[in-house]
Amino acid sequence: MVVVPPAAGAASASVSRFLGSRARSLVQNQPDVVRFVDGRTAGNFNAQVTRGNGNLDFLTGANGPFWASLQGSWSDDTAGDQSYVLGSFGGHTHIGSNAIVGAMLQIDYAERSEAGVADTEGTGWLVGPYFAAQLGNHPLYLDGRLLYGTTDNAITPSGAAKDKFDGERWLATLGLEGKIQANNLAIFPGIDVSYVKDGQDAYVDSTSALIAAQNVEQTEVAFGLDFETPMSGTAGDMVLTWGASGIWSETNGSGPSAAIVQFDDGWRGRLDLGFRYEGSMGLRSDANAFVDGLGNGEESYGLSFTVGFTF
Repeated sequence: MVVVPPAAGAASASVSRFLGSRARSLVQNQPDVVRFVDGRTAGNFNAQVTRGNGNLDFLTGANGPFWASLQGSWSDDTAGDQSYVLGSFGGHTHIGSNAIVGAMLQIDYAERSEAGVADTEGTGWLVGPYFAAQLGNHPLYLDGRLLYGTTDNAITPSGAAKDKFDGERWLATLGLEGKIQANNLAIFPGIDVSYVKDGQDAYVDSTSALIAAQNVEQTEVAFGLDFETPMSGTAGDMVLTWGASGIWSETNGSGPSAAIVQFDDGWRGRLDLGFRYEGSMGLRSDANAFVDGLGNGEESYGLSFTVGFTF
């Protein structure tokens, strides 16, 4: 059992929640590398806004061996305000005509504010290999990455001085997705597995209290089935989309995190319904309604609108 000194408990709890939210954001904002083998080699820019949160996504084209992306998200809810930005830079080489291997560098910034508790922020980097491949002559694609890096962070507890701490982390992902075309209906089955470990090194705060080292580990498996069909009466540039996904997640902590954070593991479901408009000159837009958290008693609902440009 981990015993957390009273003077250090509040800071350890805030850092634990910060590590958890940053780990989740790191996974959710990963750049798509399957596009380099499935024919979607053009660059794009997307901006999405929903109630209480938003996302930004930019990716250069893949006509050359090097690429860059910028992705970000922000949210405002009862658990605290948080924002996240991830910049990625990579390069790869082709193995035959249906596979690539390469390496990427990622640099990110995360911030979490808990009113009356603490403000926590951090910058960091990760580096490592990635791959993507088409399996045979079928529209079935496999991709993965393994990244390692370190972080520089700071926490400012309410009414106290700012303290700095370092950390290290790992990220591993593996994804499999396909496409089945049946007349005017396109079906996209997929499965994604991710593991991320985000840690905090021990440090002494401004009151001379020792803040013990801790780690947060998150493992997630997501199964999805998405559908697309042209909307009746259109020339095919308006598409109806819908889908369902099941997500299993497990979160573990070591050090103070094991005693401070109440981790919720298990299954949850998500349903989506929307439409996409694909116009001329690369302009496209999406509108989507969703319900997330089905089955775990913490449902969330939302509407999103995305504007994108392919170049």
